[in-house]
Amino acid sequence: MNQAATIRRRMCERLGHKLDVDSQTLHTFPDPETLRATSSIERLAPLKVQRLHAVADAALGGRLDAAALRAAGPEQALSDVQKIDGIGPFSADLIVIRGAGEPDHFSRTERRLHAAMASAYDVAAHDVDALEAIAQTWKPFRSWIGFLFRTQQSATLS
Repeated sequence: MNQAATIRRRMCERLGHKLDVDSQTLHTFPDPETLRATSSIERLAPLKVQRLHAVADAALGGRLDAAALRAAGPEQALSDVQKIDGIGPFSADLIVIRGAGEPDHFSRTERRLHAAMASAYDVAAHDVDALEAIAQTWKPFRSWIGFLFRTQQSATLS
């Protein structure tokens, strides 16, 4: 995970847009046009670059449009984005919840959320069915409450 974070940070610094926020320089993730035009990325396997191209093509073709994904509903949106080369269940959850802003979806793949819920509800983190049953009580804001659990856990760890 550390290596992936380092590669992503360098890619953002090299290819993303530079922003000054509160006297701090931040870099965005590269936009689809930039990703598509990039033939190689330092320390990233060619297959991964190819997958980034597929995601960029999907974004440019409207397949990652936030409003369209929300309109499709979480289950259909998850299915649709997983048809894009390189996007598996975990990434699909993040795209639907964070990228598209779906307010009511429980991620069955996000282990940090499961760990935070397990601690709060005294349930085994690997018992995703039990965690999902708990999350049903959060409707229609399961995504938002899941986000709060993750941020609370992150704040506790720091």
